[in-house]
Amino acid sequence: MNRILLLALTAGLLSPIAVNAERDEVRHICASMKVGEMSPKQGLKKLGLKVPRDSEEINNKAYNYCSSYLGSW
Repeated sequence: MNRILLLALTAGLLSPIAVNAERDEVRHICASMKVGEMSPKQGLKKLGLKVPRDSEEINNKAYNYCSSYLGSW
């Protein structure tokens, strides 16, 4: 019984860490695109999003995703 309780507590404490790591990675990718260290096409690929064929659509999608995820670009 103690092992099950310990396992449940450990899982509960570690799950927010994984969420924060994912959020930080998205912030890093969006910031890299904003300062020009990464192209929007590379950023969309790293974020796991479908990359449009048109370069203007790529830029708009990256901008819209980062704006909606982070609140502002």
